Amino acid sequence: MRIDVRHNFPQVQQQLREMQKDLREKALALALNKTADKAKTEAIRAVTQEYVITASEIRPRFTLKRASARNFRLTAELEAFGRRRGGRSMNIIHFLERKVTLAEARRRRKSGTLDQLRFKIKRGQAAKVIPGAFLANNGRTVFKRLGKERLPIQGVSIIDLPQMFTSRKIMARVIARVEREYPEEVSRAIRAVLNRYVK
Repeated sequence: MRIDVRHNFPQVQQQLREMQKDLREKALALALNKTADKAKTEAIRAVTQEYVITASEIRPRFTLKRASARNFRLTAELEAFGRRRGGRSMNIIHFLERKVTLAEARRRRKSGTLDQLRFKIKRGQAAKVIPGAFLANNGRTVFKRLGKERLPIQGVSIIDLPQMFTSRKIMARVIARVEREYPEEVSRAIRAVLNRYVK
């Protein structure tokens, strides 16, 4: 997601036009970076409210390329990466059902499904069973067999962070936050720059 709002917000542009160029670029870069920080916070909050995943699990996968007046880079970019270092996508282990009520455990034991792994991906939805899924790698990874034999097996990956981030519902929240915060951040940045550089 690239945040480049220099050509929007007429009321903001009027404020910026009244500043000399070097100060205007400093204020713009400062406002963009503050807005991008809030966009990242909103993205993390939106993803964790929609999906059964914690902020600590996804925060390292968001990166922010900051705007810089010094390097004439007047855009800020928020990116969500789907792979960890080492090239692995998000394994479905993140969505493994961690606990169940005693009554539900009894029901599953009676039906013979107690040992089945269940995964809850979205909040408010029922947990789903993946036939043949099993834990390995010291309980850190979910695998499934590709045939009837013991091998080969493959890790079970699931919808990854870029897909979560770019979903219509989550992106709408982030864009709304940007549109709401940017004019205020520009006003704050202008005051900060003028207080610092204009005597």
